[in-house]
Amino acid sequence: MQINRSISYTHSWRSTLLICLILSAVFSFILVFLQPFDTYDVQMPYKNLKLVGYAIPITISILVIHIFENKWFAKQQKWLLWNELFIMGLGLLLITFLSFIYLNNFVNKDALPFTEFFTWLQVFGLPFAPLMLMLWAYLRFRFSKIEVVESSKISTSLTLLGDNANEVYHFNWNHFLLARAQSNYVEIITSPGDEIPVEKTLIRSSLSKIAPQIPQALQVHRSYLINKDRILRLEGNSRKGWCFIKDYEDSVPVSPKHFKALKIWLQNRP
Repeated sequence: MQINRSISYTHSWRSTLLICLILSAVFSFILVFLQPFDTYDVQMPYKNLKLVGYAIPITISILVIHIFENKWFAKQQKWLLWNELFIMGLGLLLITFLSFIYLNNFVNKDALPFTEFFTWLQVFGLPFAPLMLMLWAYLRFRFSKIEVVESSKISTSLTLLGDNANEVYHFNWNHFLLARAQSNYVEIITSPGDEIPVEKTLIRSSLSKIAPQIPQALQVHRSYLINKDRILRLEGNSRKGWCFIKDYEDSVPVSPKHFKALKIWLQNRP
């Protein structure tokens, strides 16, 4: 798994609120109608209302996490797989912790000591974790989009480090056209323009290792990083699209989600 690869991101507050609503509805249904923890015989005032109330920790957790992840995305200006895994793990812990607080303050007459948290987590929290993670991950993917943003900080001189000892490649960002994965290597293609032939350099590495070293590059396909400022035009459609790069004779494939994002960015580009 390439945890450094760029993926789409759920940036919209509207989509996040919809995710909260769906997750809350699913887990409220499970708790009220399926009662997985043998709560049929438990007698308490407003039992079903209190069970539905577990939607509150879910909603609060996802909204708080979204504030944090939006700031992270704005600073990083791209979203990587490891960002997504970290956020979902953190979100699951927060949901579990707030659910324990909700249990103590609104459901149980006798509050459990915090020393019992890990026991409660093991007995009641962990059984829900796989379903929560799978549904949440699907919804985040379903409502996610690729967003092409302008780089606020651009380093003119860049240095790439390969897997081989002393394998170092220096180049100017303004000359960078694209990077293409080729088996165990990455081909770096640069050109200063003015009809000067392109320069192709092979570095023993993977695209997932090269991408963080060129933070202003845009990954438009699992095998390609490009300089978006060099894009001449976009052709095809969201099912099968490609772009053309200035001073590069071949077309570059573009994944469906990147195609939509690039199309919007090119339409609004100064």
